[in-house]
Amino acid sequence: MVVVTVESVKELRERTGSGMMDCKRALEQCDGDMEKAIELLREKGLATAAKKAGRAAKQGIVFGSIEGTKGALVELNCETDFVAKNEGFQKLGNDLVALVLKECCPNVETLLQLPYEGYTVEAALTNLIATIGENMAIRRLAYFAAEPNELLDLYIHGGGRIAVMVRLELGDAAATANPELKVLAHDLSLQIVAAKAQFIAQDDIDAETIEKERQIYKVQAMNEGKPENIAEKMVEGRLRKFFEEVVLLNQFFIKDTDITVLKLIEKLAKEHQTTLKVKQFVRFEIGESVPDAEE
Repeated sequence: MVVVTVESVKELRERTGSGMMDCKRALEQCDGDMEKAIELLREKGLATAAKKAGRAAKQGIVFGSIEGTKGALVELNCETDFVAKNEGFQKLGNDLVALVLKECCPNVETLLQLPYEGYTVEAALTNLIATIGENMAIRRLAYFAAEPNELLDLYIHGGGRIAVMVRLELGDAAATANPELKVLAHDLSLQIVAAKAQFIAQDDIDAETIEKERQIYKVQAMNEGKPENIAEKMVEGRLRKFFEEVVLLNQFFIKDTDITVLKLIEKLAKEHQTTLKVKQFVRFEIGESVPDAEE
């Protein structure tokens, strides 16, 4: 039997829109012949789904749930808002979240191969594409598992257009029952939805990104006719503004713009005699460009 390469499976998947494992099996059965594998997939009844897979699936819903100490988000895409309201689409999205929570699923590739209603998730999705007549895709997912001294919060906005999940670390497990700290966790979710934070702290931004921003701001200042010494000062000011926009702790709190998120957290930690730290967050928005998103 011919050894099937990852590259050939990827190419067949791109050309047909069929599932990863279906492509692998087709290539194995056809001794690696790409054109014969395409024909085989069509013969197996995957042509309907494959034909539609060329169309962009840029609508959809982010589904989410928290159960105890576990939380999950799943972004399920489709072509039109009409299909996003379809009962079958909604059921699949909610079932996928439940499956991620049950299996502690780390990524889309793993989720696609899990058993679901007598099929794999991948096969069930293919069947739904063929039934509804519109391309769909599980774009990405997030799975959080909280420690005993951590709080999880989930906020879904706009009927699933945007969703945020936050993991907040407290000083001890007893503090997780504090209602004011639960409000803080939820306020952080609201903050991230509204202000679009990309990083928790300034130190989380890699040096290459900062240097790229620095060079852009310097060129901007020089193009404005500023001398180099003035341009350098302008760069530092614009970098501070950049950090205020993309770093959660540097942002001004949406419910009180006289205080930053960092100062708010420090204030509440002192009041409740505990420690508070944002350990993790994720923000999914339908239609946004995310190079690293799992497709």
